[in-house]
Amino acid sequence: MIKEKVDAEIDRILSEQYERGMQLLTNNRDVLDAIAKLLIEEEKIDGKQLLNLIKSIKPEMVSEKAMDAIDQVITPTGPPTPAPQEAA
Repeated sequence: MIKEKVDAEIDRILSEQYERGMQLLTNNRDVLDAIAKLLIEEEKIDGKQLLNLIKSIKPEMVSEKAMDAIDQVITPTGPPTPAPQEAA
């Protein structure tokens, strides 16, 4: 009895999330196509390029907080430097 209830709930959750994922992909197909096109042209893109591309198509999807955060993470000389550890 419990097994059937658990199985039914898992099936419901999986179905619901599948539909949610498909809806997100469908609603944002223009963004996905633009990302694919840019990747074909450039082969790889960084986070800032990705956010700028998304923002140019759907500005409501990219917050200023996200843009500020990516600016703090990306450095022109390479990957981010880890924050120094505090002495214990």
